[in-house]
Amino acid sequence: MNIIKYISVIIAVVTLLFMNWNIYLADCQSQERVLDNLVNINTTIIGFLITLIGIIAAIRNVTIVNDYMNDHGNKFKRILYITMLSGLIAIILILTILSLIYMPIRNLLLILMLVSQIIFLLSCILIISNMIDMIFIKQENRFSEEDAYK
Repeated sequence: MNIIKYISVIIAVVTLLFMNWNIYLADCQSQERVLDNLVNINTTIIGFLITLIGIIAAIRNVTIVNDYMNDHGNKFKRILYITMLSGLIAIILILTILSLIYMPIRNLLLILMLVSQIIFLLSCILIISNMIDMIFIKQENRFSEEDAYK
């Protein structure tokens, strides 16, 4: 399971680097189309993360979730904070880039946006791997109702 996680992270990093390099080299009209889509994608992902917080709070009484959050809750919260913060920064930078015409500042903001976008997407991958760890955690005292989540 760990090998699959590491391979997926490596593939995601390489894909993101190529995608971001192509965005930086594209003309302004192509950049605007891609940036419009990135705003929609980031907003959707942040909405899903807020929904995820509600779902985790709702099923906190399940012993698998409760034990995982007691043991690894701080790591999960830190990754969630980084994800939300970098996603919001990326959205703000994208909207600023779309409204700017002055190219030197636009290029600087584009580089900052690409960095925050990489951090945002990598932290999303880390949240997904934490959720997979929580779902497939091995426990000795399980109830038959908890097998439905696996």
